[in-house]
Amino acid sequence: MEGELQFNYTMKRIDILKKASEFRHKLGDINRQLAFAGIAIIWIFKIKDENDYSLPEELLIAVKYIVISLGLDLLHYIWLAGLYVFYHWFQEKIKKKPADSDIKFSYIIPRISDLFLLAKVGFTILGFCKILSYLNVTINSI
Repeated sequence: MEGELQFNYTMKRIDILKKASEFRHKLGDINRQLAFAGIAIIWIFKIKDENDYSLPEELLIAVKYIVISLGLDLLHYIWLAGLYVFYHWFQEKIKKKPADSDIKFSYIIPRISDLFLLAKVGFTILGFCKILSYLNVTINSI
């Protein structure tokens, strides 16, 4: 039918979840690399005053957003590591389950992880919006 979206590719649901997990992991890696690149771009536009360095206000805001993003990245991995270590300990010591037993997780746990991912990507985007705004004003004033 014309104008209708065609679905000709099939995947198992478990494979879809694996792909989604791969893409979330890759998104986190790319976000981290962009955050470091943003800091490098900002450093290029630093202002040297005698023995000190300063940043234009807009770039100072951008670096704050990017540092928040990197901080959330660290907290994200602290959250995940702590969660898995605690959950393993709880299942082993309190529930007395063997190491190879199936464990059910709450639906909320991966959603909290997704919130960390969305927040850190969001702050990186905000930081780059400020960088692009600064570059736009700077380039147009030349």
